[in-house]
Amino acid sequence: MNGQLTTRRRTRKLAELPSWLGRSKNENFQRRVQKLKRQIAFLVVMGKSNQTIARRLGITKVRRYIAHPEVQAAIAEMELEFYERAEKYNTALFWKSLRAMDALITGKPPKKGYEKPSLKAIELLWEAHGRLPRGRGKEQGGSSDTIANTQVNVLTREDAQTAMALLKEERRRREQERKIALDPTLVEQG
Repeated sequence: MNGQLTTRRRTRKLAELPSWLGRSKNENFQRRVQKLKRQIAFLVVMGKSNQTIARRLGITKVRRYIAHPEVQAAIAEMELEFYERAEKYNTALFWKSLRAMDALITGKPPKKGYEKPSLKAIELLWEAHGRLPRGRGKEQGGSSDTIANTQVNVLTREDAQTAMALLKEERRRREQERKIALDPTLVEQG
């Protein structure tokens, strides 16, 4: 070898573009994807709009980045991580609420530097966990318009969109019922 290029190395060297030509657009895009995929994934999982993502990261054509397979993999990984963290945090909050409720019932004074736990906050947390029924009447502090005491586990973006569509439809149906209750002449029109 002794400093001489073999035929194979010589042909590779000739095939490479000179540095002054720069890189192709695709190479630049791939480099940017590698650099930004975790940031894009985080913003997508947080529910930020494409416009917000473009503004924060200084990129255009956000859809192109989001459609890239590596970014899709990063989004899926980060969603899973967020769900796991949320479940752990939610479980920890429930156990803390049990201790707080015990402190309220027994009348224990709060620790130094802490405030007395709020009964309303504990009720909201227990309603979210399905431990208390939702919509116990307006006079008891709850809303009488709540649909049911159901837990919803949204796993994918499509599930969330379907759930939102169902909620909109239910809201529209209830609004129609209210209008009919206020003005019975709308029954013949509608």
